[in-house]
Amino acid sequence: MKLTTEKTETWIWLGLFVMIGVMSRWIEHIPNVTPIVGIALFMAYLWNWSYSVVFTVSTLLLSNWILGHDFDYVQVSVYLGLLFPSFLGKYVKKINSFYKKYISVIGLSIVSSVFFYLITNFAVWLWSGMYEHTIDGLLFCYEMAIPFFRNTLLGDLFSSLVIFGMYDLSKIFIKNHYLIKTKQIKPVN
Repeated sequence: MKLTTEKTETWIWLGLFVMIGVMSRWIEHIPNVTPIVGIALFMAYLWNWSYSVVFTVSTLLLSNWILGHDFDYVQVSVYLGLLFPSFLGKYVKKINSFYKKYISVIGLSIVSSVFFYLITNFAVWLWSGMYEHTIDGLLFCYEMAIPFFRNTLLGDLFSSLVIFGMYDLSKIFIKNHYLIKTKQIKPVN
């Protein structure tokens, strides 16, 4: 199989994003604040969901191995919760309006955070043994996780907006640089 330059660049970016994702979980950080959702959304937007899935699974497997986390049912819910944005990023790709794109990125980040909160805390309630297996126990589990949800929500929103914003700013810079270089517009002094 011969790799094209575009495919090679895509795999290099994928590797860099995995390194960023692993380091974000490895270095000291605020609990539940990582750029994984933002990167997963962006990769699904820029390329397709399969690259985003490879990123998410690779990042989690590698960082869990480095951190020495056991793989259990709760970890399965973490994987599912963080894979969810991989399937949402394609919806941003269909939006042509700059303003609507960022509203969608914000909305999809919030939806991803809520999904992660619901699925992972349900798994904690069901399998950790920390809470009674009653409705009250489930509600108490969700209540105790609210501070982590706040962190997840802020981290997902921040990382998504920064990554998409940096991408759009770089496109503007490259376009303006090309226009100046080809003398289609004059530089501002």
